[in-house]
Amino acid sequence: SRFAEIWCRGGELDGVRVAVIDDVRFVDEAEYILGRGGQVYRILPFPGWMAGPYATHTSETALDLFEDFTARFYPQFGGLGFVADTVYHNLARGPHE
Repeated sequence: SRFAEIWCRGGELDGVRVAVIDDVRFVDEAEYILGRGGQVYRILPFPGWMAGPYATHTSETALDLFEDFTARFYPQFGGLGFVADTVYHNLARGPHE
């Protein structure tokens, strides 16, 4: 993706210990983060969710078959607190624990 070329290959994250990138849409972006020891999470509305018929842009579906997420979450209404706590604790532990 063009965006990935900017922040993945441009070195904008060099020396950054923690960064939250809230809009990862392409495999190369996710692989870049994982390759640097980062974590990539996916939040979906429910197990088995698939993009609808109007999700025709590649940025909406490029990660649908990606298998290497750190974790997938399917929070029910009001359940994002659990997601936030889990991600926070994973970040606090660091990449090697």
